[in-house]
Amino acid sequence: MGRTSQRFDRQLFTDKLSELSHEMQAKSVASNRKAGVAARKTGGSLLLNIVDGQLALLNEWVERVDGEVRGVWKIQGETVTPEFVRDVLLPEAMNLIETRKGTVMSSISLMALRTRDAVGLHPAQHHLVMELNKLKARVKTRYGIEARELEYRNAAIQPREAIEPGRRKTQENQTVLRCTHADPRSMKRATEQKSMRRSAAKRIGRNIDNLRKECGWSFDKLAGETGIDKKLVLSHVHGKHKPNPNTLGEYAQAFTRKLHRSITANNLEE
Repeated sequence: MGRTSQRFDRQLFTDKLSELSHEMQAKSVASNRKAGVAARKTGGSLLLNIVDGQLALLNEWVERVDGEVRGVWKIQGETVTPEFVRDVLLPEAMNLIETRKGTVMSSISLMALRTRDAVGLHPAQHHLVMELNKLKARVKTRYGIEARELEYRNAAIQPREAIEPGRRKTQENQTVLRCTHADPRSMKRATEQKSMRRSAAKRIGRNIDNLRKECGWSFDKLAGETGIDKKLVLSHVHGKHKPNPNTLGEYAQAFTRKLHRSITANNLEE
């Protein structure tokens, strides 16, 4: 256990988490009831509906726990550091996901026994495991990015005078030489490629936003349905960053579920 993790007030966090757990437990029960109603209306799999409802709830839970962890750290008068992100935020999120995995597995197993739906149990369990693996990957990526950004930000705060004058002059000369001897054709290609990436990012952002509006979702709802951090969602919609293929797939799956028609990653890039 790192020093940052040791300094974290887990007693205060546990007390705050207890309040949140009561609220989320009530939502969990309501979600299962809603899944039962939906299965009766559509004739779909009750177990799969339960899993999808619990996955949506877990995405909300992850965000709420993140907020509670940061809140406790702030109360302690601490600032968010790369170590805090890696040693406290990430482990707490992963613990939550693993805990909910066991709970949902037990829930659908019991429901399968009650409804005598042994055939539908395995697909539901497989779906749960696959989606939780995706969620874990998204969470790791999210906190990995945040930790790296904090490292770069902290490094940028260091005064430029900390670099020895002679070394700084050498660096400046090297920069001038690179600019002077750059191949104009290479520079033109690089500019064109950069322009194409920006254009693609904006096009994808417009498509995502149009589908979001068609679904009637807020940005918070879109983040919850996809499991993608809201800040990242906004950067995609505004064309600041181009989503990677996996992230495009998450958007496509969320829109497909809501609109009841096939939306693919290729559609988002068109």
